[in-house]
Amino acid sequence: MTRLGILASGEGTNAEAIIGFAGGRGDFRVEAVLTDVPGAPVVGRCRRLGVPALEVPRAGRGRRAHEEAMLAALDGRGIRILCLAGFRRILGPGFLARFPAVVNVHPSLLPELPGLGAYGRAWRSGLRRSGVTIHLVDEGVDTGEVVAQAWFPREAGDTPEDFEARGRALERRLWPEALLALKGSHGAGEG
Repeated sequence: MTRLGILASGEGTNAEAIIGFAGGRGDFRVEAVLTDVPGAPVVGRCRRLGVPALEVPRAGRGRRAHEEAMLAALDGRGIRILCLAGFRRILGPGFLARFPAVVNVHPSLLPELPGLGAYGRAWRSGLRRSGVTIHLVDEGVDTGEVVAQAWFPREAGDTPEDFEARGRALERRLWPEALLALKGSHGAGEG
């Protein structure tokens, strides 16, 4: 059994995709979803799906104290793969070292367009295609090893919202491929 944890800060659509994938298999299980935003929509989504939703707010805490609080909340759950699914914080090396694999979804074809706002930047630059990358998290910003990657076209008549919606749908479809690849590598399998 490969135990998953999820960090999310917003709506939770990627968290729901991961939970759905894991729920349809016997070899993956989501142990908990943690958010740094109290009352974020991901909390209600997880509760409806029967997955523990943990709220560990960042407000009033420095980075190190917040990371220690998150680790305390996740401790003892046997998490092998920690998925950053819309989690918008950079994590320190001490936090990352606590898990066999930490993986992030990024809305571009890395190494192109690292950092925040990639769908908008891709749209404004006129790119004819963009994509989604799921990568290992390291100490850089969107610099870790690529685990899974796929592209989508910019269609005639697209609005920026259409373009981003196509990318977000691809994010949700790419998670299973990435999780299956990670299960057999990076010490992230059963444990």
